[in-house]
This record gives sequence, C-alpha cells and structure tokens, in this order.
Amino acid sequence: MNVRTLIGDAEMLLKQGRFESALALVLMAIAATSRKRYPRNHPKYKKDQESFEAFVRDEMKNSITGVASMTAEVGGKEMPMESILYKILRCTVLHEGKIPEELVFEEKPDWSIRPAEGRLVLSRNWILGLMRAVVRAKENEPLFKDAVDRWKPPWGPGGGGPQILGDLHIRIRQDKKP
Repeated sequence: MNVRTLIGDAEMLLKQGRFESALALVLMAIAATSRKRYPRNHPKYKKDQESFEAFVRDEMKNSITGVASMTAEVGGKEMPMESILYKILRCTVLHEGKIPEELVFEEKPDWSIRPAEGRLVLSRNWILGLMRAVVRAKENEPLFKDAVDRWKPPWGPGGGGPQILGDLHIRIRQDKKP
C-alpha cells in the first residue's frame, strides 16, 4: 500500500457515496505526504500535527479550496480549517473510528461550507480538494505522473475558488433549540 493506493481507494469510495471512509483514507494520505514534505528532523514541524497542518495550509489556496485560509467555530472554539481537519477529523477517525457529530458531509457538487443546527456541513468537494492536494504535491510526483492533469483545480492555478474568494470564516452556534 502507498499514497496512490489510498487515493485510488478513496476515489472509489467517494463515487459510492461513502464519504466518511473516503475521508479516512485521504487523511492517511495527507499525513504520509506531509511527512515527506516535513520530515521529523524538520526544524519547525517536528510533530505529526505540525506537519499535517502545515501541509494543508500550504495547499489550501492552490489545491484544496482556492482560498488562502478558513476558520470555523466548532464546539464553541474558533479554529483554522487545518486544525479542524487534524484535531477533529483525523484524530477522531483514527482514535475512535468515527466522524465527529459536529461535522457532516453532504453530496452537493459545490464548495459549500455552512452551519446547520450546531454542526459544520461540508460538501463532498472538500474531500476532492484534499485528494487533489495529495495528488498534486511535488513529493508525490513519481506516484501520480500520469494523473496530475486530471486533478487540476477547477479555478485555475492562481486560487480564487468558484464560490468563495479571499478568506472565509464560518461561525456555528452551539446552543440547541428547546
């Protein structure tokens, strides 16, 4: 198994509507790719979380969403998307085997990110954007030489996603309706 296998399996699962399983594989591929970019002896990014979040930050505008940064409030705490992906998604998936209740994926072919009833709802394109970052990462070039063109961002090389431009902040209310 390698990063290409993880992405190929994630793509197959995504086509079947199995978002959570696809995301678990993509998060593993991001962790592996981030360690290629920032090995343990890197002076700034020694910890897994640091390298994972740095990789996502690096790729946010060019491969993942087309915007430079995003924050959202989850569980009453404002966090950058790279921290949400690591702390809330990656850690919960790996250590508990589930997607946290605060996050929901929906099968919309857009880049929506919206609050709904105390949850953060993300479209499936978030998973595709994360996959794109792994495939297009220079560290994985030997694995994906034949696939890079298929994974071009829909907004072009300079960023500026189709529906979100600039920085984005989403606030989710945590209080429940009686």
